[in-house]
Amino acid sequence: ADACYDLGLAHRKAGNIAEAVCAYRGALEIQPDMLNAHLSLVEIKFPGEHYSAVLQNLHRSLEPETYVEIGVETGQSMALANPQTVCIGIDPEPKISQELPPKCKIFSQTSDSFFEQNDVKDLLGQHAVEFAFIDGMHVFEAALRDFINIERHASPDCLVAVHDCIPLDAITSSRVRTTNFWSGDIWKLMLCLKKYRPDISLVSVATKPTGLGLVTGLDPDNQVLSDCYDEIVAEFVPLGYDDIADQEHEALNVIENDMPTIINWIGTKRSIAA
Repeated sequence: ADACYDLGLAHRKAGNIAEAVCAYRGALEIQPDMLNAHLSLVEIKFPGEHYSAVLQNLHRSLEPETYVEIGVETGQSMALANPQTVCIGIDPEPKISQELPPKCKIFSQTSDSFFEQNDVKDLLGQHAVEFAFIDGMHVFEAALRDFINIERHASPDCLVAVHDCIPLDAITSSRVRTTNFWSGDIWKLMLCLKKYRPDISLVSVATKPTGLGLVTGLDPDNQVLSDCYDEIVAEFVPLGYDDIADQEHEALNVIENDMPTIINWIGTKRSIAA
């Protein structure tokens, strides 16, 4: 495995990207949990800035009045919010190690419990959700429930970002974690929304480590996802990455990791909605 990995490094240094990918894949066939090989493939598949830089740029560009983040963990992404934004962070076991924005409140509970027990609009100063980031449990149905709950409280221009929407490969995007590098099957949310909510606009930004989904055009009165929840889960849980690998870009609406392109997409969708 080490020899294959070293060969990959040499090919990449020489600019032979296809050969480098083959070598890294060869290393993973021998040692499926070789973190350095996974990270090297990430660098090749997702050039450009990390998803956190995209999130920060979105905060600066959109200047949302309100922001909800599901899956706060250390607070690294929550810390990117603007000082004037009223923020809600939700995590059953937050381990905050960052200085958070002044108008931020953290709720130490599951997202399901939070939305059952709290008046979101009241917590946001009688405002709807303008920007949200879903990065909670790394399984499809949890992300689906989070999206349903966010949409119920969404403003007309609400933008929802969803972490881990472009798989690196089959093993790291499966439901069961068997590798150190793992993104789960949240990517299925994009397929689900395309099928069951064609009224919604979405793209997947090719940003490291495993993409960032962006969804807008939400409708708080639409009940399709909640009404069809059991049917949707039964349909999408069995899917694997191999089912979309050959048409990944089309299936997930992938766009390049370029901020002007992203902002232009958001602006276009908002002008259509208006």
